[in-house]
Amino acid sequence: MKIEEYKEIIKKTSVYPETVDNFALAYGYIGLLDELNELSKESQKDKAIKEIGDVFWYITLISDIVELDIEDIFTNKAVNNISIGDIAGDIKKFYRDNKPIDKDKLIDVLKSLVDNIKFIYKLSYKEILDIENVLEINYNKLTKRLKDNTIQGDGSER
Repeated sequence: MKIEEYKEIIKKTSVYPETVDNFALAYGYIGLLDELNELSKESQKDKAIKEIGDVFWYITLISDIVELDIEDIFTNKAVNNISIGDIAGDIKKFYRDNKPIDKDKLIDVLKSLVDNIKFIYKLSYKEILDIENVLEINYNKLTKRLKDNTIQGDGSER
């Protein structure tokens, strides 16, 4: 599946409260942290692929919300290797002070995440991560959940 095609699933599957103005960004950030935590606990390759797909969904959601080039994020290396926590203060100030998000910094955070996932995957499984395959697996899972009306809920196997 092409990266640009994958963006379409975001509009169909993102569900978050609308009681907070512009909550999508906070939802995406919190969800990304949650999925990174789940990924860090996974050692089985097939389950890791599913968790990586979920991480990539949140990266795509955040990119869509802030209008970033998702293809660039998935295919190009980060300029600076910075962590997901390095954008937390910017997101807080976005809500508290109505300050714009530093897009260049966010791009580097997201690219760093992708770079690190690729690196850890290669170390763990001795092969290169096929991003388009991961996106397709995740897309198919989400499409099935849409069909089964199980987008909302708990558990990976719903």
